[in-house]
Amino acid sequence: MGFLFFFCLFVCFVFNLCLFSYVEPAQPVEQDSQPAERDTYLLEDCLSNKYTHKSCKKVFCHPWERCVEGKCLCKLPYQCPKNGTSVCSTTGRQFHTYCHLKSYECQRPEAKFLNKGKCMSTGTIIFFFFSKSINHLGAEYYHTDYNITEPSHCFQITCRGLETSLAECYIEKKLRASNEGFVKCSASEFHCANDKCISVTKTCDGINDCGDLSDELCCKECRNNSFHCRSNICIPNKNVCNKEIDCLTGEDEAQALCSGKPKHNENHSMDAERKLAKTFLPQINCGVVNLTLTRRKRIIGGQTARKGEFPWQVAIKDTGNEGATVYCGGVYIGGCWVLTAAHCVRSTRVHLYRVWIGLLDTIEYDIETDTYRLKQLIIHEKYNAATYENDIALLELKGHGKGECSLKYSTPACIPWSEHMFTAGDKCKVSGWGLEKGYTKQYVLKWGNVNLFQNCSEMYPGRFLQKMACAGTYDGSIDSCKGDSGGPLVCFDAENVAYVWGVVSWGENCGEAGHPGVYTQVASYYDWISHHVTRSLIARYNI
Repeated sequence: MGFLFFFCLFVCFVFNLCLFSYVEPAQPVEQDSQPAERDTYLLEDCLSNKYTHKSCKKVFCHPWERCVEGKCLCKLPYQCPKNGTSVCSTTGRQFHTYCHLKSYECQRPEAKFLNKGKCMSTGTIIFFFFSKSINHLGAEYYHTDYNITEPSHCFQITCRGLETSLAECYIEKKLRASNEGFVKCSASEFHCANDKCISVTKTCDGINDCGDLSDELCCKECRNNSFHCRSNICIPNKNVCNKEIDCLTGEDEAQALCSGKPKHNENHSMDAERKLAKTFLPQINCGVVNLTLTRRKRIIGGQTARKGEFPWQVAIKDTGNEGATVYCGGVYIGGCWVLTAAHCVRSTRVHLYRVWIGLLDTIEYDIETDTYRLKQLIIHEKYNAATYENDIALLELKGHGKGECSLKYSTPACIPWSEHMFTAGDKCKVSGWGLEKGYTKQYVLKWGNVNLFQNCSEMYPGRFLQKMACAGTYDGSIDSCKGDSGGPLVCFDAENVAYVWGVVSWGENCGEAGHPGVYTQVASYYDWISHHVTRSLIARYNI
């Protein structure tokens, strides 16, 4: 009888039938110190963005989804990998793979996963997502005591089939016979993005209490020893070292953290199917250096790069200028494409530009370098030369002969898709052939470590705009300079994979205390870049 009661209750919720109402049992009175506790864990400015499990700026999309303009949108079935095991849905329909089924489910929610293999004609409908005792495939029983005493409220609950408890489902509490709309959360409650109210003590604990994950995506720190990602999200400890990356920069699966830890048992068949589907997604190799890198200082007064140390670094020359020296840098991002600063190039001089690949010394001849002409130049349509706003451009290289570009002396840097992948205090590297301190000309590629700053608005009032990033040191001992423009600022994830976080744009003189270098923040232009070069070329994840 207990199962039948919960089953009927669940069906009523799904069809939004407010046949009866219930309220949660009275909670202990929260202390006055509760707002302070909220401040301890939550980032208030982040909460205003209302991030959820569909926000690919914060989380990874499923294999049957793709990241478009910050949202995980459903793919069409044909966009899924063809490899995998055939599965059967609760509607009795056969699908080539689990990914195909989930993609179809986006349009037809009733077609949920039933089992692997062929569909068996049983004539019985099984609701896989309700009872763990049936298939181990979805939400377990969520048992709590409710007082059905207040007829003024009703609840609408929607589950996606990925929950581990009913508490993780999308729950809306509404007022009946009232025009007041949603019930407001109390001072001791957290207001989820989906309007669910939970105790503020349940935020940032690695458990998806809101049902849309909004309680775990804006956390300074984590409760209950859950794992804190650099992108300020909290994940459960069971997700750490489970052979699946949850943090945007992979620190939950870092070799240093997971070395020697026992493997997780794969008990959840939906997890197993999702992980299998991920292995069939296209793999992009970028940001990897085959050298053992040491951390040294300074691009101004700094260190000379070794051969192959920055394989994504390119040099741009203008053959119309006397001597055709390097006057700007760029970063190779894959295919025939190079990223640089808009202020480095002019559309009228496309035929005069040459891009040097694998260059280290601008004077000494090296057989392991290659030179390319340009096929086209794309300057951001909203670039403002006066303010350096949208200071970004794409160069498409012209392949030799009739063939495509074969950049054997280069490795692309990865393109970041989220502004949350790296944060203030992270140490990154800037490289180029720019002027030395005292404006002395340099002929060899140099690099230096710089720190990302939180915000440079105070140091550049009225000039530091959105989609800009700044990096350097307060004493100015490390900085980029003239001639470095267009070159890469690269940051590294937990596995030392390089992402081009910024393109050298502008600054106040060179190496001046209190005036770090300003960069175009590449993550803010992910969609613009992917629109021109195709998403599959640069989408290392969230394709």
